[in-house]
Amino acid sequence: MAKRAVRWAEAVDVEQTTRQWAAPAPPPATAPPSASPSCVLCGGKPTEGAALPCCARPLCGGCGTPRRCPRCKAPVPTSEAAIAAALERADCASAARRLGVAYARGELGLARDERRAATLYKAAAARGDAAAQHNLGLMYMSGGKAPKALKWFRAAAAQDHAPSLYNLATAYAFGTGVPRDAAEASSLYLRASLLGSADAAYALGRIAPDTVAAREYFVVAARRGHRLAAAALLER
Repeated sequence: MAKRAVRWAEAVDVEQTTRQWAAPAPPPATAPPSASPSCVLCGGKPTEGAALPCCARPLCGGCGTPRRCPRCKAPVPTSEAAIAAALERADCASAARRLGVAYARGELGLARDERRAATLYKAAAARGDAAAQHNLGLMYMSGGKAPKALKWFRAAAAQDHAPSLYNLATAYAFGTGVPRDAAEASSLYLRASLLGSADAAYALGRIAPDTVAAREYFVVAARRGHRLAAAALLER
């Protein structure tokens, strides 16, 4: 994201989520089916960060990057300039979102352009790309436009996008753009945790009704690499 579009939810101090406002969090359960996209080559679960350079459609680690795009049959570009040009030509939401990220971060040889990034995110979000909806929500939240941000977080959350569920839960926890709602925050944190969010699992540990339940959530978060959860376990 661009400099101003930092990850809003990370700036929220989850340590403040105390039992004063938190509804009792249910124990860990089995995650519901996710509507996440599949590998464009084999249809399997994609690896985070793995995608076709030319259109940003997801790939799995087992397939790797092919020499030719399975959609357009053209050789897969390798240079930054060629990748940026291919993304500009591609007519799909994932390409618009990846190009938006490139403009936001100044990648692929492109100058940082937050307005261009927002335009691309909007185009991808309108076509249902959950990650683009999430990124657009982050930009609005960083700009102090909570109602617009929550609109896009909800859209992505409806597709089981864990980071958006976590951000939406945090908004309800602290009353950011919506009235505080402890029960809704707990429910959304749980959904995000079941979908793999370490931040959400840690938040559930902080608001758990007893030490046994709290430890269960901290263990889940720590196994996902959450440092504060690991530190909390050492204190117990």
